[in-house]
Amino acid sequence: MVLNTVSDVAQTVSEAASSEPGMGTVVAMGVGIVFAGLVILVFITWFMGLFFRTKKPKAEPAAPVATAPVAEVIPNKQEMLAAISAVVAEELGRDVSQIKILSFKKM
Repeated sequence: MVLNTVSDVAQTVSEAASSEPGMGTVVAMGVGIVFAGLVILVFITWFMGLFFRTKKPKAEPAAPVATAPVAEVIPNKQEMLAAISAVVAEELGRDVSQIKILSFKKM
């Protein structure tokens, strides 16, 4: 009786073990699914790149060479230079007299 019960339990365990996949199979399936997902993402981004590609503009004839730009007059240039040098001096932790501004132009 006990022997029959032990054999029944062993048979049930072996049937359950044969129906479940092994660890190697689970790992292979997981890696395969991740790899397949990455391949799908690559194709999706490639397709979107084709779909949303911008058209290259047609080559237009060369524009005539522009003359040298005219220097624009900066209103209140001295006041602006004083304010900028005060800010730079404050950020650097120095006195304004230690700062020398070499050039100042409008961008």
